[in-house]
Amino acid sequence: MKKEFYSKFLFLCILLLPVLSCGGGGGGGGIIYINAPTGISVFGGDGYINLSWQAVSNADSYKIYMHSSSGVSKSIYTSTVSNSSNSYKWSSLTNNVTYYFVVTSLLSGVESHESFTVSAKPRAIFIPPVAINAVADDGKVVLSWNSLPGLTYNVYWSTSNGVSKSVYSGKFQNLTSTLTHSSLANGTTYYYVITAVNGASESSESLEVSSTPVLPSGLDVTINGSAFYEDKEYDLSGFTAIKPDKPVRYAIVEVVESSTSNVLASSSTDFAGNFSITYTPSPVSAIYMRLFAETTGASNPPVRVMDVNTAAGFTVAGADFTPSIGTSSQVQLFIPVSSYAAGAFNILDVFTYAGEFIKSLEGSPPSPEVKAYWNSGNWSYGTYFCDTFDAVYCPNGDGTYILGGDGSGGGDTDEYDDDVLLHEYGHYAASLYSRDDSQGGSHWITDNDLDMRLSWSEGWCHFMLAAVKEWMDINHPGSLSSSGGSPITTYVDTDGTGASFFDINVPLSSMIYSSNEVAVANALWNSQQNTFSAMSGIWNAFADYMPNTYDADLPANLEAFWDGWLTTNTPSFNEYSTFEAAFADRQIDYSLDAFESDNTGNPARKISVGAAENHTIYKSYSSVQADLDYVAFDGNLGVQYTISTSELKNGADTIIRVLNSSLVPIAGAYNDNANGLSYFDCIDDCPSNDDSKLSLLASELNFIAPSTQTYYVEIKSSVTRPDSSGRYGSYTLRITSP
Repeated sequence: MKKEFYSKFLFLCILLLPVLSCGGGGGGGGIIYINAPTGISVFGGDGYINLSWQAVSNADSYKIYMHSSSGVSKSIYTSTVSNSSNSYKWSSLTNNVTYYFVVTSLLSGVESHESFTVSAKPRAIFIPPVAINAVADDGKVVLSWNSLPGLTYNVYWSTSNGVSKSVYSGKFQNLTSTLTHSSLANGTTYYYVITAVNGASESSESLEVSSTPVLPSGLDVTINGSAFYEDKEYDLSGFTAIKPDKPVRYAIVEVVESSTSNVLASSSTDFAGNFSITYTPSPVSAIYMRLFAETTGASNPPVRVMDVNTAAGFTVAGADFTPSIGTSSQVQLFIPVSSYAAGAFNILDVFTYAGEFIKSLEGSPPSPEVKAYWNSGNWSYGTYFCDTFDAVYCPNGDGTYILGGDGSGGGDTDEYDDDVLLHEYGHYAASLYSRDDSQGGSHWITDNDLDMRLSWSEGWCHFMLAAVKEWMDINHPGSLSSSGGSPITTYVDTDGTGASFFDINVPLSSMIYSSNEVAVANALWNSQQNTFSAMSGIWNAFADYMPNTYDADLPANLEAFWDGWLTTNTPSFNEYSTFEAAFADRQIDYSLDAFESDNTGNPARKISVGAAENHTIYKSYSSVQADLDYVAFDGNLGVQYTISTSELKNGADTIIRVLNSSLVPIAGAYNDNANGLSYFDCIDDCPSNDDSKLSLLASELNFIAPSTQTYYVEIKSSVTRPDSSGRYGSYTLRITSP
């Protein structure tokens, strides 16, 4: 199980540190300190405003202060309420008036300073119909739509497409839910849009629907239609004001009899969101169209989006209508962002594109289906992928659990965070095609000492989201939800008020080593961009070597991928050098050190006592296994020497021993871990891969020379290393004498 909500929230804290305090404060002497809430979101509805914020870990309650001007504070406010949870619905407000809010945290009666000020306007929201039916008949078209109480509707029509409130041939006003447009010419196509009217206000136009009156012929009913959902564009600052319409692709669509709920016929949408269903009614009855957030078709990636609380699939239903025998009906289904289900269809679309990306590499879509569990009020779970049963975190079994909001559109939600979703799909891909040995848990994107299994798992997913987006941009231009100002390699996570991000192509200079997840992603990305094998070479190592050829007793990490790339791609030396350089850019030192001539014991090259040397252990272009380092030094009879490794990087875990001038080991002159402890059998409590001299995996040996001669220090990867470390890495060797 990958508990991704940890990593997500922790990297947000890292990026917001200049302005926010991300840890629970505390002090000595009995002083109580409590942080103010962060990540506050507001959403205005009809006569109310919903507020939500990230929970403060040690808070026992919160206070919300409201004012009608921007200077709201704990001492200047119109009204205040206390609340035990991290969301609140402030009701009985006046529409179209701006209200300002700050929130504080309380702990044992001690109140924090104020949060940042947020504001919103309550407003009556109304939208055009989202499901329109146009039934053709002899000389007429019958329109019907899903209406809302208290609203009337205007219908604009024309014999040319592109009809709008300002470009039309005719107009019908003050309608409720149906219109029969008569005295029309058979064979002529008529185009319609519908608006909702609330007093003097008129909404925007619906999507256009068309129909062609004809003489009925035959006994069949044909229903042609299309399905679209409204997406949210985002950039590095969060969501923009642009909400593009996107087709619902490969989804199940059904004809349902209104009176009995029986399914009369079914089909699926195509890549453009279009569908066509022909059936023979017996007898003709009122029907509606039902669209599922679930793909179908053997050649399409199988994806299903379900409610996290009920495990039921997400569906949307159109308005009732009665089709005509021998003619065709046109149905337009549209799911706006204001609809509860719209987020489910974005999840469906993102996972479908990711599945098509894998199909381009594998030749067939992934299987079994990707299951996504979400609803708009899902604060109980974060966003993470489960591949093992866990009744607490994964109550519905395997699948991706996706963070929702507070049920009213507020809060930090992930259903439109495409990068977060693609990252989680990367875990699904690893579970299905490769190996993922990560233990999960908390991790920050600036951590350079992560468990190597964890840094690989997260780094792979950061890389994969960029690879999928690059593929989408090349093969399906316009499919991305990110704006042109957001690099493809950027991971953006919106939080309700803005966004946090990092770029795997241009990471912070401090993100280094194979034990850092962003450094891993950067090494993969540079390899994919600059080596001859590109994505196919990456995928071969990931999906062929790692699950099938790599030693099952060794943990899956970046080293396994390195070995797999060398094995499955058989690169030339120049290609290998390019690959090596992609890693070295992040100080992942799978490269020759300055003393590789020592590897068989070279008495002509000695280290001076008191000096330090930097070495690497790794599998090179021509080697079969990780190298051994032999470093010679002159030892004098009876003198004590301290031999140590330190500054271990890239997951190194050393073991040292002393050999005589004939390269014969000296009894008792060896050391694995300087502290004398072993971490070989650790599971979740493995040591981190820190690069300090006090590393738990460093070695230190006090050696008294039994004679004056040339000695050798043999340094290699420890055979009792924990699974959190690696077989390769770099270290500093020191030999000192009092």
